[in-house]
Amino acid sequence: MGTILNLYDVMRQKSEKGDDYGAAVVEMFAQQCDPATMLSFKTLGTTEVKHRTTTAIPTVGFRQGRGTSFGSISGTSNAQVTDSVYNLGAQIDMDKTDVRDKEAGDMLGERTQQAVKAMSWTFLDYFMNGDHATEPHGFEGIKVRLANSASGQIVYGNTSSAELDVRASASPSDATLYSFLDQIDAAIDQLDGSTGDIALTSSDFIATLRSVLRRLGKYNERPVEATGKFGSVRRQTSAVKPTGPVLIYPEDKGLKWYDMGLKADQSTRVVGTDTVNSVSCRPVYFVKLGYPYVHGIQQYSMEIDGPSWLDDKVTQRIVIDWPVGLHHVHNKSISKLAGVRVA
Repeated sequence: MGTILNLYDVMRQKSEKGDDYGAAVVEMFAQQCDPATMLSFKTLGTTEVKHRTTTAIPTVGFRQGRGTSFGSISGTSNAQVTDSVYNLGAQIDMDKTDVRDKEAGDMLGERTQQAVKAMSWTFLDYFMNGDHATEPHGFEGIKVRLANSASGQIVYGNTSSAELDVRASASPSDATLYSFLDQIDAAIDQLDGSTGDIALTSSDFIATLRSVLRRLGKYNERPVEATGKFGSVRRQTSAVKPTGPVLIYPEDKGLKWYDMGLKADQSTRVVGTDTVNSVSCRPVYFVKLGYPYVHGIQQYSMEIDGPSWLDDKVTQRIVIDWPVGLHHVHNKSISKLAGVRVA
């Protein structure tokens, strides 16, 4: 069993060892990338992890009367789930002339910040959209993992060939709005234990959900950290928290909704649209976190080498290296609500 850490654990470890520069880089990455701070990371010490998952269990029944046997059963059916780590990182080079230029400011630090921001955008995109069909050297994300799950993990607002339109401009009936809320519950119910940890979508879906709740008189915005939000007894921690979710719904399940925002181009949404009945519909992905559900894996924690001078003695280099990936074992770790028109 490898060590399980989050990014702020890594930051504290580096700081305690006197690696203030490395700690600052990890902190910068964490502040830029919500999904990375939500995850726990299992340190493998190697590049691949394998687990068995049960796909079917034997059928048993009652004896048919005195003198009869129960009958033999076969063993469980299993499949093997394998995931690997992939090297995410950056190499920052700076000429000695620029490093020593007193009028230029901290150019190496600024370039490092830019590299860390680019890494965070890459992780954000791959967390949702990573696909070996288009990029074999990066890890597979939530979207592909769901596509490889059972079809029942996808719930439609209406049907796979007819959208559910809940836009205010479409003047939907109360029955339609309640159906929308029912389908959110149905999608959450597809997760193990009928509950999840996070809902990942885009701002237009969240805005429409708020609008629907207001139209039905059901909206009750409360701070995430409100007293009693998750019960009268809560674990206290001094750990730094990621950027808060923008909505909690349903409140009784404490499911936190996150707007995944934009990709590095600052125009393409991380959670794209699906087409149902020739209509663009924004999906929402519901996820359970932590082993055996969705969690991070790493060969080793993020490492920052440098700044150091190269052999040419005129170039200073920083290398950020993180062999990282995602892993899940349970086949009810992710679900999706599709086919809802919100914009």
